[in-house]
Amino acid sequence: KKKKKKKKKREEEEEEERRREEEEEEEEEEEEEKKKKKKKKKKKKKKKKKRRGGGGGGGGGGGGGGGGEEEEKKKEEEEEEEEEEEEEERALENSVPSSVHI
Repeated sequence: KKKKKKKKKREEEEEEERRREEEEEEEEEEEEEKKKKKKKKKKKKKKKKKRRGGGGGGGGGGGGGGGGEEEEKKKEEEEEEEEEEEEEERALENSVPSSVHI
Protein backbone atom coordinates (compact mmCIF):
# COMPACT_ATOMS: atom_id res chain seq x y z
CA LYS A 1 0.00 0.00 0.00
CA LYS A 2 2.79 2.43 0.88
CA LYS A 3 4.53 1.77 -2.43
CA LYS A 4 1.35 2.51 -4.37
CA LYS A 5 0.92 5.82 -2.52
CA LYS A 6 4.52 6.78 -3.24
CA LYS A 7 4.07 5.92 -6.92
CA LYS A 8 0.93 8.03 -7.12
CA LYS A 9 2.69 10.95 -5.45
CA ARG A 10 5.62 10.68 -7.84
CA GLU A 11 3.31 10.50 -10.85
CA GLU A 12 1.35 13.52 -9.63
CA GLU A 13 4.55 15.47 -9.01
CA GLU A 14 5.86 14.56 -12.46
CA GLU A 15 2.59 15.65 -14.05
CA GLU A 16 2.74 18.95 -12.17
CA GLU A 17 6.32 19.49 -13.33
CA ARG A 18 5.31 18.77 -16.93
CA ARG A 19 2.42 21.23 -16.67
CA ARG A 20 4.69 23.90 -15.22
CA GLU A 21 7.25 23.36 -17.97
CA GLU A 22 4.56 23.52 -20.64
CA GLU A 23 3.15 26.73 -19.15
CA GLU A 24 6.62 28.26 -18.99
CA GLU A 25 7.28 27.33 -22.61
CA GLU A 26 3.95 28.82 -23.67
CA GLU A 27 4.70 32.03 -21.77
CA GLU A 28 8.14 32.24 -23.36
CA GLU A 29 6.65 31.73 -26.83
CA GLU A 30 4.05 34.43 -26.17
CA GLU A 31 6.76 36.84 -25.01
CA GLU A 32 8.83 36.12 -28.13
CA GLU A 33 5.79 36.73 -30.34
CA LYS A 34 5.11 40.03 -28.55
CA LYS A 35 8.73 41.08 -29.04
CA LYS A 36 8.55 40.22 -32.75
CA LYS A 37 5.33 42.20 -33.12
CA LYS A 38 6.86 45.18 -31.32
CA LYS A 39 9.89 45.09 -33.61
CA LYS A 40 7.65 45.00 -36.68
CA LYS A 41 5.63 47.93 -35.39
CA LYS A 42 8.78 49.94 -34.73
CA LYS A 43 10.01 49.36 -38.27
CA LYS A 44 6.70 50.50 -39.73
CA LYS A 45 6.73 53.66 -37.62
CA LYS A 46 10.23 54.57 -38.80
CA LYS A 47 9.19 54.22 -42.45
CA LYS A 48 6.18 56.46 -41.91
CA LYS A 49 8.31 59.12 -40.24
CA LYS A 50 10.66 59.22 -43.22
CA ARG A 51 7.78 59.76 -45.63
CA ARG A 52 6.21 62.46 -43.46
CA GLY A 53 9.53 64.28 -43.16
CA GLY A 54 9.59 64.87 -46.93
CA GLY A 55 6.25 66.65 -47.23
CA GLY A 56 6.08 68.53 -43.94
CA GLY A 57 9.07 70.83 -44.30
CA GLY A 58 11.59 68.16 -43.30
CA GLY A 59 10.79 67.88 -39.61
CA GLY A 60 13.86 65.95 -38.54
CA GLY A 61 14.05 64.12 -41.86
CA GLY A 62 12.83 60.78 -40.52
CA GLY A 63 15.22 60.30 -37.61
CA GLY A 64 18.59 59.66 -39.23
CA GLY A 65 17.44 58.20 -42.51
CA GLY A 66 20.89 58.55 -44.07
CA GLY A 67 20.76 58.72 -47.88
CA GLY A 68 16.99 59.00 -47.86
CA GLU A 69 17.24 62.35 -46.10
CA GLU A 70 19.39 63.84 -48.83
CA GLU A 71 16.96 62.73 -51.53
CA GLU A 72 14.07 64.26 -49.62
CA LYS A 73 15.96 67.55 -49.25
CA LYS A 74 16.61 67.65 -53.01
CA LYS A 75 12.93 66.99 -53.72
CA GLU A 76 11.92 69.73 -51.29
CA GLU A 77 14.29 72.21 -52.89
CA GLU A 78 12.95 71.39 -56.35
CA GLU A 79 9.38 71.79 -55.15
CA GLU A 80 10.17 75.13 -53.54
CA GLU A 81 11.85 76.37 -56.72
CA GLU A 82 8.84 75.34 -58.79
CA GLU A 83 6.50 77.13 -56.40
CA GLU A 84 8.60 80.29 -56.55
CA GLU A 85 8.61 80.21 -60.37
CA GLU A 86 4.83 79.77 -60.43
CA GLU A 87 4.39 82.71 -58.06
CA GLU A 88 6.62 84.89 -60.26
CA GLU A 89 4.61 83.93 -63.35
CA ARG A 90 1.36 84.79 -61.57
CA ALA A 91 2.78 88.13 -60.50
CA LEU A 92 3.81 88.90 -64.09
CA GLU A 93 0.38 87.90 -65.43
CA ASN A 94 -1.33 90.07 -62.84
CA SER A 95 0.91 93.06 -63.55
CA VAL A 96 0.53 92.94 -67.37
CA PRO A 97 -3.22 93.71 -67.50
CA SER A 98 -2.87 96.59 -65.03
CA SER A 99 -0.15 98.22 -67.20
CA VAL A 100 -2.28 97.75 -70.33
CA HIS A 101 -5.22 99.56 -68.71
CA ILE A 102 -3.10 102.62 -67.94
